[in-house]
Amino acid sequence: MTPRTPKIPHGGDYNPEQWPEEVWDEDHRLFTRAGIDTLTVGVFSWSLTQPAEDTYDFTVLDRVLARHGLLGPYAGHPGLETAARVAPDGTRLLFLLNHSTEPARPTARDTVTDLLTGKRTERGEPLGLDPLGVAVLRLE
Repeated sequence: MTPRTPKIPHGGDYNPEQWPEEVWDEDHRLFTRAGIDTLTVGVFSWSLTQPAEDTYDFTVLDRVLARHGLLGPYAGHPGLETAARVAPDGTRLLFLLNHSTEPARPTARDTVTDLLTGKRTERGEPLGLDPLGVAVLRLE
């Protein structure tokens, strides 16, 4: 537990792609009731996410993340995998992963600071994400 975290995260692996999608809403209701705030997803579904060496399909993963309010705002940007998270201290985080071998330049929808580089990007400015790059953004 860090000084900025008021509690120990509580959760575990979640593999909803292994059962009917109709169950997912009940899963979410029970997670909330149990105080679960941390999920590991996509562990056993990588063959769905990457069906061939150079082919990625985030359809199932995006549906899982969207169902739990964790899908980031750049989900529709080709080649970008996104997820949003609210830290226990209320900090809003956005994780971006560029699966493309080309740079990604989506426009920032909020003012953000990249926690990996310290670079601040204002709303409306392009975010620079290197080929196969990662960004962890704190939304201001």
